[in-house]
Amino acid sequence: MTLPLSGIRVLDLTQVYAGPTCTRILSDLGADVIKLEGLKRMDITRNFVMPENIGKDDYWNRAGYFLLRNGGKKSITLDFSDPEAVELVKRLVPHADIVAESFTPRVMAKFGLDYESLKAIKPDV
Repeated sequence: MTLPLSGIRVLDLTQVYAGPTCTRILSDLGADVIKLEGLKRMDITRNFVMPENIGKDDYWNRAGYFLLRNGGKKSITLDFSDPEAVELVKRLVPHADIVAESFTPRVMAKFGLDYESLKAIKPDV
């Protein structure tokens, strides 16, 4: 069965609730969603861990809240303070139909990933 959003690619730079829920729905509808997380500031919901998982290896990958909103996605962790990481994101943009982010306006601009910069790379993003 072909899903309605098959063939659509989403770069997901969202965190916490609204953004990850939106991109999860896009994934459920067939979009190829790639979550891009900052190495120094990962999605805070990774810390919403059940007591039985505290202290276990990779406890940050066992947070039910995070998994509920990010299931069905591919993911990459990047150090956005490294220019090579930002270049990688810019190399992914031409292959994406949607870039979803939930930062304050200054954050994406600081990394050169604001809408105008992305639009210069791919006008129909």
